[in-house]
Amino acid sequence: IPSNMVVVNAATTASVSLSSLGRKGNVKIGSKTKSGTWWQMHLNGKKAFCIDLGYTCHSGNTYAAQETHQWNQSTSGKNGCYAKVIRWYVLDKRRSNKAFVMSQALIWSIAEGRTSESQLKGVIKDVQGNINLSTGKSVNELYKNIFEPDGSWTADITFWKKTGNSKMYQQLLTVDADRGDLDYEPLTVSDKIYYRQ
Repeated sequence: IPSNMVVVNAATTASVSLSSLGRKGNVKIGSKTKSGTWWQMHLNGKKAFCIDLGYTCHSGNTYAAQETHQWNQSTSGKNGCYAKVIRWYVLDKRRSNKAFVMSQALIWSIAEGRTSESQLKGVIKDVQGNINLSTGKSVNELYKNIFEPDGSWTADITFWKKTGNSKMYQQLLTVDADRGDLDYEPLTVSDKIYYRQ
């Protein structure tokens, strides 16, 4: 087991709830496209990102924590990309909904293995235009802010998997950061929400 990974007790489970962020335009991730309504998951008192674009998640599904990582400025590869997105979302953008949308799109790209500078800048360009995020900054400036941050920092992340039959269900990621950790439960339109994004 890597030194920065803690396997979580399988008894750590939580139920998912969903809230709509509305229509946030289209973003293309390789051969996949996200369109229509964007959703935000809430799990174990925290906002959660989904990892598998195109898979499903239902409100009320039970998820089990799989492993927790603490990553930092020295973490490389795919995990380093996740860590930098999370650092930007929590520390720079204070978990705003617009930053959630950008971070979610980048997490999908990273999960699909699309981590080159040009691929990530393509996602940033699409999402920035759709949601009017940091309109005073260029795509290059936003990329630098997200993926080339200065200084030392850590990002604590937990991965979750649906209990029971998990085939074609989202894996989820929660951010266990050093401040603003707890999230308020959203107002829901109905008791059961089914979505695929």
